[in-house]
Amino acid sequence: MFAPSASTKSARAAARERITELDAEIESLQRLLEARLFERDKHQAELDTYIYPVLTLPPEITSEIFTHFLPAAALSPPTLWNAIELHIDDPKLNEYQLPLLETWLTRSGGCPLSIALLCDYPTTISTGAFVEAIVCHASRWQEIELELPYEELRHVTGIMPLLHTLAVGPNGELKEEAPVSAPVVLCTQAPNLKEAMLLDCFNPFCITLPWSQITKLTATAMYDSEAVAILRGPGGV
Repeated sequence: MFAPSASTKSARAAARERITELDAEIESLQRLLEARLFERDKHQAELDTYIYPVLTLPPEITSEIFTHFLPAAALSPPTLWNAIELHIDDPKLNEYQLPLLETWLTRSGGCPLSIALLCDYPTTISTGAFVEAIVCHASRWQEIELELPYEELRHVTGIMPLLHTLAVGPNGELKEEAPVSAPVVLCTQAPNLKEAMLLDCFNPFCITLPWSQITKLTATAMYDSEAVAILRGPGGV
């Protein structure tokens, strides 16, 4: 017949004693917790009865405060202004659009920019000032889409360390008939440019891009011979 050893009996006795101690400790902690909760509720009740001075203002004054300051605070983050799409298609709006663009660029702070500057064809609007405005921020370009008169594309210059995506094309003024004897040179100082899109029927030889670093080229209308020439040419895609 099995007889429990003395060590087993002593272990059980020690366990029972420890459980008794723990129960007493838990009961003490529960009483302490209840006291702390009671004290907390008391202080919260006191705070709930306090009337903050701002809440005593007439609703008309409160309304004026929020109307004046809240829009400025809400519109101040530069990240709200780093994506710009501007259609230059109405001479009547031209005088308003340029200041709007400049304000937008200023509010973008130092954030990287995504810009689409689009000019419909035919147009009598001078786009030079718009191009100049965005070129001043070329160092912050990440994505750029330009549909502009062919000659205006020549003014798109500058160091573009962040630029990775380019979409470009004349606005219908030249397209396939654009001269290839003096192509537009773009993005020669854009080391991270990897993706390019040639818009409409734009002859790819009308522009010079850093083909050797471009890994994705999209052309909405390109002859097979033109694609092969780009692939085989110096620094091809």
